[in-house]
Amino acid sequence: NALIPPGGGHGSTEMTIGIVGTGSMGQTLGLRCAALGHELLFGSRDIDKARSVAAQSSHSASGSFDDAAAFGDVVLYTVRDVPASRLLREPQALSGKVLIDCNNRLSGKGHTVSHAEMLAADVPCTRVVKAFNNIAHRVRTEPRPARSPPSFGVLVCR
Repeated sequence: NALIPPGGGHGSTEMTIGIVGTGSMGQTLGLRCAALGHELLFGSRDIDKARSVAAQSSHSASGSFDDAAAFGDVVLYTVRDVPASRLLREPQALSGKVLIDCNNRLSGKGHTVSHAEMLAADVPCTRVVKAFNNIAHRVRTEPRPARSPPSFGVLVCR
């Protein structure tokens, strides 16, 4: 049932995760990671919303989008249609990090690249991974019937 195993399955007990965005995906995925013992920082343009979300876990802190980008070894990018260079004052804070894109697509018509491709071109010094976009946040938060399996599959593309 682990969303991201502590240490990413490589032996350490925790990792730091910056959550860029406090919408439904950021909250749901972030709080599940915090419940597994990872240290998180929720970043938002609305600091009160970030504080409210972070208050739900003793493993979470709050701040700006830039704070979240600088904090995490891994950064979950939940803001759709806005490249990191327009959202962050210091997009170079993402250099060398794994940037997880959980967005389905760019809005509107006529796009020739995916959301993940847009992020990869915008911040080329990151490793962009597309994940968690194939399962709605409601599936992760709604109670499951007693007989249902304890986990679900997630597509990951890198």
